[in-house]
Amino acid sequence: MKQRNYFYSILAIVSFFSVIMFTFFVHNGTILDYYAGDVLVVIMLYAVLRILTTYDKKFILFSVVWFLCILEFLQIFHGKLLDSVVITKLFGSVFDLRDLVAYGLGGVLVWIIERWYDKYFVVTN
Repeated sequence: MKQRNYFYSILAIVSFFSVIMFTFFVHNGTILDYYAGDVLVVIMLYAVLRILTTYDKKFILFSVVWFLCILEFLQIFHGKLLDSVVITKLFGSVFDLRDLVAYGLGGVLVWIIERWYDKYFVVTN
């Protein structure tokens, strides 16, 4: 279990700093500028929840994707929840269906990472 927590800690830290980099420093109009951050947010939240909770990995993955989709739909109504500068920078302020696709792609990427980790790094007796 300790080795797994190290893996998720590294994954969370790398994805956190990557999200910060894409949010504040990458403004070149490419696909990386718009959607890589959304994919990385899924990975970051998933890794943090895997460290902090003991829930099943499928439950955590679906919860993260649903949470981000709900936040995306809340952007239609511009509620008080989304008035924070940090929330606006990290999650955006305009509803976009392509963000939902990016969250789905992030979920698929997390699933692939989990399969890869289980295949090559988990020792089974």
